[in-house]
Amino acid sequence: MVRRRYVRLRLIHPKKNNYAANEGRFAMKLKLDFSSLWAYRMSWVKGLESTLLVTLIALAVAVVIALVLAAFRLSKIKPLNWIASIYLSIFRGVPQIVQIMFIYFGIPQLTGHKFAPFVAGWLALGLNAGAFMSELLRGGIQSVDYGQKEAAVAMGMSGARIQFGIVIPQAIKSILPGLINEVIALLKGSSLIYAIGAAELMRNTQLVISSTFRSFECYIIIGVIYWILVTILTTIGRRVERWVNRSGQR
Repeated sequence: MVRRRYVRLRLIHPKKNNYAANEGRFAMKLKLDFSSLWAYRMSWVKGLESTLLVTLIALAVAVVIALVLAAFRLSKIKPLNWIASIYLSIFRGVPQIVQIMFIYFGIPQLTGHKFAPFVAGWLALGLNAGAFMSELLRGGIQSVDYGQKEAAVAMGMSGARIQFGIVIPQAIKSILPGLINEVIALLKGSSLIYAIGAAELMRNTQLVISSTFRSFECYIIIGVIYWILVTILTTIGRRVERWVNRSGQR
């Protein structure tokens, strides 16, 4: 009698096998290597300097524009109101990246004069931020008690002295939290000018990624840098707000 032997074969499900392989690949991809990026530290330092510089210049432009637009909006002269309304409608309604592209690519096509990427960047950011800051400033000016203005007029103070000595300081005090938020938005918005080739923080990060192919680590680094900057600005804003409130109570 012939005995038959049966061999039991163990089948491996193809999906389970692929899952195990993908799990191993995912584990390999999670190996972070920051040591190779140390050689590019100066790229981030120079990018940080450019980012802070473009933010400061754009902030100065925005403050000037905000003062002018707020005066136009509060003016009784209708043409000035129309100019301010049209400006606000355009710069608050059009995306910021479109404004940057228009100044860098569109204006040279019309005028023949080309801006440097850095100049086009702070100009576009300043024009945009000025529109938002002007509405904050206008609301702050309107919140000042009208009786203080009447008292200043009765004392013989000039209009400019009333505005810059009484009204605007109190308006800034009331809009300080919103103003700090606008400065933070301006800082983060400066990353958009990398699209026109400005050598700021985001642009330099892209160059490091193209050289090292370590995109995950690079984005972690730039995210931490922006987070630290925003945290510093927030802390400064809170301290200034406390100092202003204390000085106002004395």
